[in-house]
Amino acid sequence: MADIMVLPKEISELIAAGEVVERPASVIKELVENSIDAGATAVTVEIERGGITYMRVTDNGSGIPKAQIKTAFLRHATSKIKSATDLDAILTLGFRGEALASICAVAKVEVLSAIDGENGVCYEINGGEEVSFEEIGCPKGTTIIVRDLFYNVPARMKFLKKDVTEGNSVASIMDRIALSHPEIAVKLIRDGRTVLNTTGDGKLKSAVYSVLGRDFNSSLIPVEYMEDSLAITGFVSLPSRCRPNRNGQFFFLNGRFIKSGTMAAALDRAYQNSAMVGKFPAAVLNLTIPAGTVDVNVHPAKTEVRFADERRIFDIVYRGARQAISLGDKRPELQINSKKPTNIFASSDEFTQAKLSVDVNDKPISTVSNPHTTINTESQEKNSPFIKANHETNEPLILRDSFSKDNNSDFIKNEKFVTYHAVYDDDLPRTSNINIDVVVDNTETSNHNHSELSQVNSQPVEVEKPKAKFDLEINPDIDPLNIKYIGEAFATYIIVSYNESLYLIDKHAAHERINFEKLKAELEIQSQMLLTPVSVTLLTDEFEAIISNLSILEDYGFEIEDFGDNTVIVRAVPAILGSDNIPSLISEFADTLKISSHSMSEKIDDILHSIACKSAIKGGNITSMEELQQLAITVLTSKKLMYCPHGRPIAFELKRSQIEKQFGRLG
Repeated sequence: MADIMVLPKEISELIAAGEVVERPASVIKELVENSIDAGATAVTVEIERGGITYMRVTDNGSGIPKAQIKTAFLRHATSKIKSATDLDAILTLGFRGEALASICAVAKVEVLSAIDGENGVCYEINGGEEVSFEEIGCPKGTTIIVRDLFYNVPARMKFLKKDVTEGNSVASIMDRIALSHPEIAVKLIRDGRTVLNTTGDGKLKSAVYSVLGRDFNSSLIPVEYMEDSLAITGFVSLPSRCRPNRNGQFFFLNGRFIKSGTMAAALDRAYQNSAMVGKFPAAVLNLTIPAGTVDVNVHPAKTEVRFADERRIFDIVYRGARQAISLGDKRPELQINSKKPTNIFASSDEFTQAKLSVDVNDKPISTVSNPHTTINTESQEKNSPFIKANHETNEPLILRDSFSKDNNSDFIKNEKFVTYHAVYDDDLPRTSNINIDVVVDNTETSNHNHSELSQVNSQPVEVEKPKAKFDLEINPDIDPLNIKYIGEAFATYIIVSYNESLYLIDKHAAHERINFEKLKAELEIQSQMLLTPVSVTLLTDEFEAIISNLSILEDYGFEIEDFGDNTVIVRAVPAILGSDNIPSLISEFADTLKISSHSMSEKIDDILHSIACKSAIKGGNITSMEELQQLAITVLTSKKLMYCPHGRPIAFELKRSQIEKQFGRLG
């Protein structure tokens, strides 16, 4: 066994420094917290290259007396606590006395500080060793300059990330400081550019606006709730403005940023049955409790705390949020869409028209063709039904389940045939492309009395291979002619019958899966420019995720530019999308791209899921009967359309025998 020995001071200090100083952001956090504890009303932070080469923190606090400057840089030197009992009621942000000693052990540090009635002092210390100490003239307060972080610890230097990543981490720290202390004017200068500047007027609403932007600010309702010695104040989002992730949740305890599963769970419970499943409320909440009822000395970062009574904390957050929702929420206004029904199946690059002809004696046709199928027919026999796909026109195929001269008199305009056209909105791109490859059958269908499919010179019908870019795996055992459209329930579920069964089809889930398969198969996704570019303000880490993956998003039809201040401008989107919900979609992308445990292929799949979902027809929205019919036929004739990209079933089958048992017709 090796000899046990006490480590030299220079080694032990480096090890201890690693517990406190992990990256530039941790340096900024410790220094700014010291400024707040010193009573500062204005704090300015300046960084270069993410803080790796240069950091400067300036405050107008009480300053450090000349005689105590050197003492401040000794390990465990602090003015915050004096005895062990003080640890039971910590009200300051700092208290361990490790920050300055740890920082100067791994960087070159210069301190300029002055108090009322004294000259200032400049103290320089590199790698824990004093370099200079002299009196200077400077205003009241403290300025600390940190250069070349980890210059003497190359092992730690190699674990630092890119400059932009480290800079974003510093920005996140400053965001939290500004939100937790709206009474302090906070400024962040990043590579010579001011990226954060709060007023310090003491109003949380002003700080939220400066940090999180106008859109976030407009979605909030105030929270103010007290219970005995506990109080919860701040803001929560409207249930209708919940987010796809928890990145918009900021919890503070007595002015200290914390991570609390208890508070997050209470917030989720408060929004239960109010927020959409899979969405999370945004919140900026400050919990005020007696210092003796919480232990903040759990982790070096001081973001994890231990409550003496978790249940009370849960209750006050829950009740405060519920009260805010009941008082501040309002029914969303109904937006009437005056546009014509949109054809969800029109192709973006090729449009076709199909004509369906019916015999005057109400004899149904025996086969169907998809928009990209050509039937080799040169002549038409009188009073014989036929199908013809015309590639020179711009309308897609519409399929009817049955045709009757009596009950469809509005559609039959003459004795020979009737042509049905989909109605689509000329103002939106025709992007969805659903192709059904149905083999033409010239034999009679057993359940119908119909005439033969016309042929030319007794030659067999030739079916051209579809020009689809993706394969829906058509089931040859399903006869589309026997799929009978019945109606739609709750503007969401298509009801059809086929042979001896009823089917309920979720139109959104079905169209979402079709869009997803199409996007996966596209070699180049078509893009469309927006008439009015959309600006999206993100949180710092979301902004980084988007900017770092612009090339990937460009491959999938997006044109996005960095607009500064955590804002991006979206100038183009995939043609399959409309212009709605772009901010929430970009936020979803950011959340996906941030997940380090997922491979890039998984992230791309998630992005395609989001695009497919946003571009699909929505449950509850009005859809034309022709589109519903076509969608039902597509689903039931495909082997592939079983589940939506998120795993939900697309259709349920209800057999006739099950129905008749319920009515007592079968034993």
